[in-house]
Amino acid sequence: MNDRHIAHQVVTLLDEGTQTLDDRITARLRAARQKALKVQRTSEARLSLAGVGGLVRHEVSQLFRGWALLVALIVLAAGAHYWGQTQREAEIEELDSALLADDLPINAYLDRGFQTWLKDSSHE
Repeated sequence: MNDRHIAHQVVTLLDEGTQTLDDRITARLRAARQKALKVQRTSEARLSLAGVGGLVRHEVSQLFRGWALLVALIVLAAGAHYWGQTQREAEIEELDSALLADDLPINAYLDRGFQTWLKDSSHE
């Protein structure tokens, strides 16, 4: 026997049993059935709204993830730029300190060839 056959037998037995019931009992059963159907319809409506809410929540979460990724990339790029700039400033500061601590005469610093040599040596 399959499930449909068993369900059909149960329905048949229940239908036969309800024919002999008192009218008050059948009215109460009918009212209980209507109430159960009403609750079922509202829960189905809630479930369909929950599905829409879940879809909207999913879309918002995807959008938030996209924005969070974009912000993270911008912060990373800004941090890399700041770090690179700080490194360049530190190199220039070190070169300036070395030049100021050196015993060369001031005319050496005014020589164009010396300035070219400084630029070339700072890139190494």
